[in-house]
Amino acid sequence: MIISTLAQGQQGDPTNTFIMMIVMVVIMWVVLFRPQQKRQKELRQRVEAMKKGDKVVTAGGMHGIVHSIGELTVSVKVAEGINVEFDKTAIASIPSAEKAAQKGAKK
Repeated sequence: MIISTLAQGQQGDPTNTFIMMIVMVVIMWVVLFRPQQKRQKELRQRVEAMKKGDKVVTAGGMHGIVHSIGELTVSVKVAEGINVEFDKTAIASIPSAEKAAQKGAKK
């Protein structure tokens, strides 16, 4: 009798399992993917608003100051008289813009 009751309990409704899977995917999307998309959007906006003289850090970890900006590239001054050209997508952060955004958020 106990075995038959346990066997019936293990046979769950497939609809409940499907609903739980959907709920898990939605939770993962909200917790993991949405914040990442938000950070990427903010970085894209900062890169588009970047101007000559801004300090930047590339994806490779190189620090420098923006010397000139093209349509798809950025020339970064890494030392006196040395300018290196990067794709705009290689800009990982703009510390001066991030500090300004944090100050604006605190007020």
